[in-house]
Amino acid sequence: MLLHGPFACRVVFMVSRAFDRVSGAKSGLALVVLLGGLCLPGWTGATEILVNTQLDGNQSTPSVARDSAGNFVITWFDGNDIEIKAQRFAADQTPLGSEFIVNTEILGNQNEPTIAMEDNGDFVIIWEIDGKDDAASKGVYGQRYDSSGAPLGGEFLVNTTVFGDQEKPTVAMDADGDFIVVWCGRGDPDTEAINAQLYDSSGNTVGGEFQVNTTSAGIQTEPEVGMDSAGNFVVTWNSDNQDGDGAGIYCRRYDNTGTPLTAEILVNTETIEDQWAPEMAMNSGGDFVVVWTSELQDGSDGGVFGQRFDSTCTPQGSEFQVNTTTALNQRNACVGMDADGNFFVIWEHNYTSSDTRIMAREYDSAGTAQGGEFIVPTTLTEDTRTGESGVIGLGSQTWLATWYGNGIGDDYGVFYDIVS
Repeated sequence: MLLHGPFACRVVFMVSRAFDRVSGAKSGLALVVLLGGLCLPGWTGATEILVNTQLDGNQSTPSVARDSAGNFVITWFDGNDIEIKAQRFAADQTPLGSEFIVNTEILGNQNEPTIAMEDNGDFVIIWEIDGKDDAASKGVYGQRYDSSGAPLGGEFLVNTTVFGDQEKPTVAMDADGDFIVVWCGRGDPDTEAINAQLYDSSGNTVGGEFQVNTTSAGIQTEPEVGMDSAGNFVVTWNSDNQDGDGAGIYCRRYDNTGTPLTAEILVNTETIEDQWAPEMAMNSGGDFVVVWTSELQDGSDGGVFGQRFDSTCTPQGSEFQVNTTTALNQRNACVGMDADGNFFVIWEHNYTSSDTRIMAREYDSAGTAQGGEFIVPTTLTEDTRTGESGVIGLGSQTWLATWYGNGIGDDYGVFYDIVS
C-alpha cells in the first residue's frame, strides 16, 4: 500500500475503525498518499469531489496511488453490490473513463482493496474474498492493469495456503512494476502469521509464499509494507504479547529477491499497554517512518506515535508523539513520505464521545514538526472518515486528500479534494 520513489504513497487503515487486537478486525479504512513538498499548516480546499457513481449503499475504504506523471487511481469497496470498484483520473483531476468493477468473481464478499502503481502508470489492485479459494475461508486476490486501465491477464489468487482465513492484504510496488503482497493468515507453524508473496513486473511469482514473522507465539496481524525504487522492502505488523506487555509493533527488512536482511525489530520504545494499528511510508531510497496508536501513552485513551528509520532499519532519533490534543481518543494514523523523506500524518480524533474528525501534522526529513496539528475540514464534518484515505502530494505545497463518509452528493461515499 505504498508507492515508491518521489511519489511515495501510503494506504492507510484509519477512519472510525475500531480495531480488535485479538481478532484483528477493523471497521473501516482510508488512505494517505503523499506526493510532493511540504504543505502549509492548514487546509484551504474547495468543495470535495465525489468519486463514486454508484450512490446506493455504502461506498467505503478507499485506496489511492499515482504515477510519475501525476495520474492517479482510487479504488474502494462498494457495499451495495459487494464489489471492488475503481476510477482513474488524469493529473488535472479529469476522470478517465467511468468507474469500473475490479473483481471478476461475483460469489462471496469482496473487501479490503489496496493499490500500488509504478512510474509508467501500470497498477495492481489487491483485495480479499470471503469463500472463494476454499469453501469456508477468506482468500487474497489481485488484478493487474496497464496505464490505460486495460486488464493485464485475469484475476489471480495470491495465497498458496488456503486453510483458514487469508486476509487484510497490503501491497507495494517498485519503479519497474515488481511488487510484494503481504497479508495476515494461517502460517506454518503459526496459527496467525504474516505471510507474503513476491511478484515480478509481468505478474509472475518470484519464489513461493513465505512467512515474515519468526516469533509464532500469540497473534501477528495488521501487516503493512513499503518498497523502495530498487525493490527492497520492509514489512511491519502488530504482534500480541511479544514486547512484554500487550500488543507491540515489529518490522523486518528484505532485499529485492525476498531474502531477509534483518531479524524481527521492535519498533515501539514504550511497551506499557498496547501499541497497535501500524502504518508506514517509505521513500525511493528506503528510508521510512512507522506510525501507530498507543494506549494511554499520551495520558488519555489512544495517542498517535511514530519512529523514523533509515534504509538499514536503524532508528533515526527517538519515538515521538504526533498528536498534541490528548482529550479522548487519537487513533488510526496513516502516513505518507516524499522523495526527500518529509512526511505527513493524519489520524482520527474523537472530539466527542461519538463524533470523529480528521487531524493532520507534517514533518521534515529530520523528523521536526512543521507547525502544530490542525483539523482537516470537510463540508460535513460529522461521520467523515479516513481509512484507506490519503494524501497525495501534487507539488508546490498542494495535496490531494481522499476519504469516505458523509459529503456533498452522497451520505456514505468516497471523496477527494485538492487542498493547499
